Amino acid sequence: MSNQRRTTQQTPSPLSPFQGDQILTEGQWTTLASIVDTIISPETQTIGEITKEAQFKAAVDTIKHHTNVEDEALLSEYLAESATACPEFREAIYRLLVNQIHEEGRKQLVGVLDALT
Repeated sequence: MSNQRRTTQQTPSPLSPFQGDQILTEGQWTTLASIVDTIISPETQTIGEITKEAQFKAAVDTIKHHTNVEDEALLSEYLAESATACPEFREAIYRLLVNQIHEEGRKQLVGVLDALT
């Protein structure tokens, strides 16, 4: 018996386009997007006494350490990106709400978003 390792490469398996109804109104989506952008904010804010430059440098160094990406311009663009600016993010949230959140949970979320709108 051989101790050879066999390596395989996975083929990308994209999701089919979302076919569900629009779960949130535009106002509800705007409110949710504001909350998400606050929690998952682009790497542009100052935290405590750390300056923007030091915070950015630390983020770039961390990414470089865990990946093989060395292009600082690309990393800068990535770190400045807003999650809700990506159309795929909205689709992913809709998929989550339809496929993984029970109806009562969706109703409660919509109620909170309506109250905040």
